[in-house]
Amino acid sequence: MSGVIEAEKKCVVGIDNPFDNTELLAIYELENKATTTSGTYKRKWKHAWHEYHHIINPHTWKNTTDIISITLITDSVLEWDALATAGIAMWQKQALDFFTKQKIPALMVTQEQKIIRTSDWEVYNLDMLFS
Repeated sequence: MSGVIEAEKKCVVGIDNPFDNTELLAIYELENKATTTSGTYKRKWKHAWHEYHHIINPHTWKNTTDIISITLITDSVLEWDALATAGIAMWQKQALDFFTKQKIPALMVTQEQKIIRTSDWEVYNLDMLFS
């Protein structure tokens, strides 16, 4: 999911729950910002009893990640959609360190149903619906 909020207007954004497609994981408000989410829970397939998704780690050429969803809040969605996808290919510590260092508000969901947020995420009015 990617979206751009019209200037001068608040918008309520919902993040899909990757473990139940009938529920939202979280909702938050944005004003004069963009948001993007990348995940492994929708575009996937099975082959020879293994499940694969569309994001490949370029170092291992495998789906080796413990992150299944990353949502970023940014000024411009064009560049940041690629960063969200790159974050999925990282392990959670690498992704957290990267987004924290770059001061990018990020919310990550792991396979263990753990939610990880950068400190920059906390400035948004976030209502967690899933914990």
